[in-house]
Amino acid sequence: MKSTLNKSGFTLMEIMIALGILAVGLALVSTAFPSAMMENKESVEKTMTTLIGENALAICRIRLSHNDIKDIVGTTLTDITDRIPLAERAYPIARGEPSGNNDDWIETPAGSGNYLPSSRYGWLLAAKQFGDDDDNDYLLVIVPYRKLLPDDQIPCFQQVTTNAEGNKITSGNIFVGSPVISITDGSFAFVKDAQGNLSGTISPGDALVVAGKDSNGNVRTGADSPAIGCYVARTNVLP
Repeated sequence: MKSTLNKSGFTLMEIMIALGILAVGLALVSTAFPSAMMENKESVEKTMTTLIGENALAICRIRLSHNDIKDIVGTTLTDITDRIPLAERAYPIARGEPSGNNDDWIETPAGSGNYLPSSRYGWLLAAKQFGDDDDNDYLLVIVPYRKLLPDDQIPCFQQVTTNAEGNKITSGNIFVGSPVISITDGSFAFVKDAQGNLSGTISPGDALVVAGKDSNGNVRTGADSPAIGCYVARTNVLP
């Protein structure tokens, strides 16, 4: 006895339709990856900004003295990064002392005798005072950063000027990703593009941005900023 089975395969048209559906699906999925990666990067940077900022604020409260800084900090933001020891501005804090045999420090350039913590993360500090010299009342602006290369020099503040609307840099070097911090009140926004447009509006006029430095101490002009965020707190310090 013989049985007859229908053994029909897929037609060319069915295969082409299936491939078309697959291509559309892959295209939709692929567009989600860049945005997901960007959101993940922003989430990591926000978390690191909070961790480093709170750690730095605690260090500032026990390291800064009102009597020591009241004569150098005015009513506009002043860079006082060097008032905190270099090892304590690394994150995590560098151990030991800078020497050629210490793994927590890097000599850069080689043979210069200039040692830097090998940590990729760290922070800069600017401050302004409220009231007069007798008032122990300060605005601390902490800018966490991530060095592009481990042996890069510590980044630095540079001054720029914003337009009357406070939403674009009109004078000074532009570093995409850097916070632009008004020296009058500490308001800040971030540089969005190479034209100096900001992510928001700040008090117009002079402001501070963060520039990266290579291993020889040269500012990386035309490069993105190593800053990953901005942490602002109003606090007192030691008497």
